[in-house]
Amino acid sequence: MENFLIKDKAGVINMHVLDFNEELHNKSLKEEGFDEGMAKGLSEAKAESEAEGQRISILEFLEALGTVDQSIKDHLSQITDSTELSRLHKAAAKADIIEEFEKDYYGITQ
Repeated sequence: MENFLIKDKAGVINMHVLDFNEELHNKSLKEEGFDEGMAKGLSEAKAESEAEGQRISILEFLEALGTVDQSIKDHLSQITDSTELSRLHKAAAKADIIEEFEKDYYGITQ
């Protein structure tokens, strides 16, 4: 065995180096994937948190005006688009009566 290792020293070293580099490379890929996954997850969680805050604010404006129809509550809970939520938030803030918001709401969401 010793003679084989001495005779094929370069091949043995190259094989060892390649094995090590492959392991290191795979570990690096896993770490990068984990970091990317964490960043994406945090970004999505932040976006959902902001959307939930907007939905709560819209409902608070509306509840100050009167009884909010359950269909509006249900639909608001499903909206994730920040642009749509912003428009609805502005409409809720401007409304003097619930019917005024409903008019804007049904125009925006259809």
